[in-house]
Formats: sequence, structure tokens, C-alpha cells
Amino acid sequence: MAAGILLIICFHLMDKDFKGVLVELPFLLLNLVIIYLKHPFKNT
Repeated sequence: MAAGILLIICFHLMDKDFKGVLVELPFLLLNLVIIYLKHPFKNT
């Protein structure tokens, strides 16, 4: 999922659409936090 959002951000940067990049950044950061927490594969 994070790779897809990163690809979308790259497309926005190719078009020099910085507003689009700012819209996508929170979603990328949320995905990176989820990956860091290893959700839902975290062993308890």
C-alpha cells in the first residue's frame, strides 16, 4: 500500500503538482506507521 502511495506521489512530482503531494503525504505516513507497528501481524 505504501509503495502505491509513493508511486502516486512520484506522478504528482512529475507533473509539479505539489498540492497533490501534500494531500498524499499523511496517507504515506500513516502507512509507514502501520508497517512500523507490524499491524496486524504483531505477535502478542
